[in-house]
Amino acid sequence: MSTDVYTLLIALGSSAITATATLGAVSLTSRHMDRAGQSDRRLQAYATLLVAAGEVSQAYRRLEEVVSSFAERGATDDQAVNAANAQMASLGDSLHRASAVVALTGSEVGRREGKALYQKAKAVAASRVRLVPCLDNDPDDDSDPYVFSVVHPLDDKALDVAIDAYKAAMVPETTALP
Repeated sequence: MSTDVYTLLIALGSSAITATATLGAVSLTSRHMDRAGQSDRRLQAYATLLVAAGEVSQAYRRLEEVVSSFAERGATDDQAVNAANAQMASLGDSLHRASAVVALTGSEVGRREGKALYQKAKAVAASRVRLVPCLDNDPDDDSDPYVFSVVHPLDDKALDVAIDAYKAAMVPETTALP
């Protein structure tokens, strides 16, 4: 064989090795980026659920204050009750969507812990306001004969505990390198 053929074979072999190595590196990089993307999606899902649960907790604590502020702005009692209940329902919907994303994208631990947090927050988000007759109906009192009451008052501290437990359980996963 001539040296030209040997040179051609060496060049082709070298090109094949280079192409194989390049494809291997691209494959590894792609897998690493997929894992990093999955980690980012999980982190976002976990954070969204955490924020939704926190918003439910805060709204529950402000429920009577919110209703009072509606009344101060001139809303009738029914309007204030409906607005407050609509806000809790909306927060419950956001919570449900966030929980669904965690259920679909989370790790085993993320799904388990997310479900526990969701159940606590869902119970609080189901709280509704209603008007109840005031027990102190003094005829000389010009104040409203009705008071706002939270239906099924809950221990919102249990939700705070669930939020803290969720954070603690997810820190190892969310701080690990992809």
